[in-house]
Amino acid sequence: MKRAAVICAQGIGDGLLMMIASHRLQMEGYVVTTYHSKLPQLQSWFDTHRLEADLSLDELSDFDLIVIQNDNSERINSIIKKCKTLPDAITSIFFPTYESTKHQGLSSWDQVFDPKKTMANNIASSIANVLNLRQTSKNNGLTPPSNYTFNKYPHRIIIHPSAGSSLRRWPLTSFIQVAKWLRKKGFEPIFAVSAAERPGFLAVEKAGFKLPYLASLADLAALLYESGAFVGNDSGTGHLASNMHLPTVVISDCYKRMKLWRPGWRNGEVLTPPRWIPNFKGSRVRENHWRLFAPTRYVIKTLRRLIPSWSLHSTEQPSDS
Repeated sequence: MKRAAVICAQGIGDGLLMMIASHRLQMEGYVVTTYHSKLPQLQSWFDTHRLEADLSLDELSDFDLIVIQNDNSERINSIIKKCKTLPDAITSIFFPTYESTKHQGLSSWDQVFDPKKTMANNIASSIANVLNLRQTSKNNGLTPPSNYTFNKYPHRIIIHPSAGSSLRRWPLTSFIQVAKWLRKKGFEPIFAVSAAERPGFLAVEKAGFKLPYLASLADLAALLYESGAFVGNDSGTGHLASNMHLPTVVISDCYKRMKLWRPGWRNGEVLTPPRWIPNFKGSRVRENHWRLFAPTRYVIKTLRRLIPSWSLHSTEQPSDS
């Protein structure tokens, strides 16, 4: 039986997205190990998969096929370098972005993503190409434990005010304003951040909103799965919500990047500053001051449009394929 390794970049969204490749390989008969620092926290949600946090370079020789998500990090570069010394393994590098002057030449197995398509669609197409298959699928094998009920609390809206980079965070005060508006409309907004981030968001509780202690990604997944919708920054939590087919509103600083990185399972709303705002080198108005061009009223306007659809709740998830 053939063995495959799928090696992800470090973001939570990266891990969820590369599980599309892992699951497709599994469906085609491979024994797959997926390497990501945090995905093992979701082992109960990927119960048919083997998830490992750490990878030893010596382990690479155990695999027939190695799929690597390139993020230009020292870690990934060292893995690619090691793979080039393995005579019996096929290595396929997935490039979300590719520059001929920056990266080495492409092999016939490597895949360069289309910036006009979502990461989810790109990965689905890329792994189909590697396997020489015509049909694509975005199914990543996410399977909720049986003790949870999809959309159990349809009026509960999860707000995620954090992001991997402070530059990508919409102001917390703006999220609190949105939460107040949701509460007036009869919804129950709940703020969700990791246990490590929680001390930095205690203003949420002072404003009268719930900020539950989430010990792991599994706790976050359970909270999202039983809720009605998601509002938050550009982050892995938005991908997880989309993966669960929740309506999502993502607030981001960059339209161009979000064409590739927007949540790609259930279609949601992505709000970015207008493209006419200048971003010339030396000023970077859009990049550095994007929050000024993403006022609370824009988010509320989007929610007004989406809320009627939230009243028509289904207890059955749509297909991923």
